[in-house]
Amino acid sequence: MLATRHDCYVILYEIQNSGTDVSSELNEVITKNSVPRVVVEELIKRENPVVMFYLNLNKKAHKLIKELLTCDGKPVSNYIKIASSLITQGVIAVEHVYTDDVSGQNDFFECLGLKQLSEGIKTYFDTGDYSSLVEAVNRNKEDVKSLLDRE
Repeated sequence: MLATRHDCYVILYEIQNSGTDVSSELNEVITKNSVPRVVVEELIKRENPVVMFYLNLNKKAHKLIKELLTCDGKPVSNYIKIASSLITQGVIAVEHVYTDDVSGQNDFFECLGLKQLSEGIKTYFDTGDYSSLVEAVNRNKEDVKSLLDRE
């Protein structure tokens, strides 16, 4: 998810306090565990590091974005490659954004879903079951789609 549930709640609360009804967006966070468009727009305005990570990769026409958006139905090796690339790019980004901020690093890793990507790879290598890997990659894919769909 582009932001934690808590971050979504905080942003929705701020929007509600400005006089806008956010009940359907709140329901979306609760029931679908997704980030509503209004929250995505606010994250972009605030230059959220995870949002900027994806937008910068897209701006650079990074091959990872194309692979992520077109991974459906491809062999498991593509999912492994995408997951390991996301992990690597995430770690590189952390070196530049959060040099001494461990809490910020952890939030960034959580929002990028790096733990789930790592666990998906490990589960596949341990058991041959790649369903959790595909799930984790698809969550990142949905994040990227939610950013690119607004353009």
